[in-house]
Amino acid sequence: MSYLKNNPIKEFVKGEIIERLADLKGYEENQYICDLGYTLFESENVNGAYFCNNYTAKEWVNKNFEHIGEIAEEIKFQFDSDYANKILLDVFDNPDRLIVVIVLEVSSYLISRCQTAEKYWNEKTTLTDEILDNLIKEIKKL
Repeated sequence: MSYLKNNPIKEFVKGEIIERLADLKGYEENQYICDLGYTLFESENVNGAYFCNNYTAKEWVNKNFEHIGEIAEEIKFQFDSDYANKILLDVFDNPDRLIVVIVLEVSSYLISRCQTAEKYWNEKTTLTDEILDNLIKEIKKL
């Protein structure tokens, strides 16, 4: 598996996923695991901004620019070319939106690589503390 190997964006997203999964402990929500990446970052997706600060977003993109390419290729694969190009070129006008798309792509990919997620992938599942702990352990190992 070479996708995202040695990519610091992967580590950034892993940290965010782990923090948000830990925040869900005790709630025991029902959730489709296949949608978990989108659920964890739902507010950012709705806002269309990750940092809600254009300067911070531009700094993040500049810092990670050389690592965005392989993720951009995956985004281009998943969407029709016009839409994908709009998202990717939006980095110049709205870098925060591009970061949201990147985080959604990487989080969904990472969660899909977890054995626990695979077990419950297309089922509405109660996110017990045990399931959340297993997901956190598996995300850390990726």
